[in-house]
Formats: sequence, structure tokens, C-alpha cells
Amino acid sequence: MRAGGSSAGIFYTSTEAAKASQGKLQPIPAFELYKSAREEELLCYRSVCRVLCMRSAGSLTKQQTRVLEDLREELCIPSQRAEAEVLAALEDVLVSSVAASGVLKRRADFFDGVSDVPLEALQEGERAQDDHASLYASTVKVPRTENMTVVAATTTATNSWRRGSVAKTQHASLLKAIDKIGHEVATISAKFLSAVSMADQEAFRRELYTRRERLVLLLKEAEGPVGDVSGSSSAVPSEHGF
Repeated sequence: MRAGGSSAGIFYTSTEAAKASQGKLQPIPAFELYKSAREEELLCYRSVCRVLCMRSAGSLTKQQTRVLEDLREELCIPSQRAEAEVLAALEDVLVSSVAASGVLKRRADFFDGVSDVPLEALQEGERAQDDHASLYASTVKVPRTENMTVVAATTTATNSWRRGSVAKTQHASLLKAIDKIGHEVATISAKFLSAVSMADQEAFRRELYTRRERLVLLLKEAEGPVGDVSGSSSAVPSEHGF
């Protein structure tokens, strides 16, 4: 059975309790079902992000990016939440350790595999165990039709995607930094308004000025790539409306 703290856990608990009492099953409210389904969707997207980051160390391939985009659209994941999940996966110590070790790219080096877990055991929270025997056998990949393109066009598309992928990662990092500064400014402002002594007010004022300078630096950093992408050296930061 799943964790009791989750929406799905509560659903399974109430269902098993009704079966144990041999009573009539009570209808589950629609919103409870939706919460359980939504929880599964978010966990699914998070797991896919973590696995892909393990395999790519953050430099997602075009195919992996397309998988995340399709899954995000299918599961109705907001773009802000999707970017946050990727960043969280990259910062996770397990994900980064697996990516750095490269073990997933060296499957043939590991003689002992992982035994299959029965479907019933998954509901009990049982984890996969080392079977001490099986040898990984790589499968032969069949090229897809959609990948059979002209070499020049493929190279151009790959280079364009790499630039776009880096830009998206930088954009997400900037948004995260700005959001953090915004929370800090709100906290410091509240303390400044409630401060009584002039010394405290001056200290909080300096803190606010420091945050302002950090925002100005982030603004310059955000304006930099815009001029590079346009290819024009005459672009002025103020022209971009920041």
C-alpha cells in the first residue's frame, strides 16, 4: 500500500477499509479522485526529469527535450513548474552523482543486474533487488524515419537547439534568482517598516540597496544574450524594454 500521507494513499486506505468491513463501498468525491490523479501526474513528470538528467547531466538531447515537452503538454504541467522540476533534478545529489559517474552509459560493465519487482509488490513499497546473475544485453536501435534528414539540415537544427537549450537554462536560473531576491526584499521591507531605532532602519536600508544592486546585475546579465542573438553590436539594453 502507498504512503498514507498522499492523496492516493488516503484513497487506497479508505477502499481497503471498506473491503475489510464487507460493507457497501462509499462513493469517493470527484475532487479527491482528481487530487490523486494530479499527484500521480506530477510525480510522473518529476521522475522522468530525474531519469533524463541522470542520463544527460543536464545537457538534454533533442529527443529528450521533445519527450519532456510532449509529456508536459500531455500532463498539463505549467512551464514554470516544468523548469523548476528540471532545476531541482539537476541540484539533486543522487541525480548529479549518477550523471557524473556515467554508470548508465556503461551497463555492460555490470554483470549483476536488478531483479524484476512483481506488480503486486510495488504497491507494498518493495524496491528492486540485486539478482547477482543477469547480464545486461544491449538492444539494437532501429533508426526512426523522422531522423532520416539531410546532414546539413540536421547539423543546423542541432546547433540551433543547443543554443536554445542553454538560453532556456540561463533564463530559468535568472527567474529563480530574481524570485529569491523578491522574497528577501519583501522580508527586509517588513522589518524596515517595523524598525524603531535609526540604526536598525539604516541597516535594513543598506540591505535593500544591496538587493537593488544585485537586481541591476541580473538585469545586465539578462540583456547580454539578447544583443548576442540579434547579431547587432549597436543594440542598447534600454531598447529591449527591461
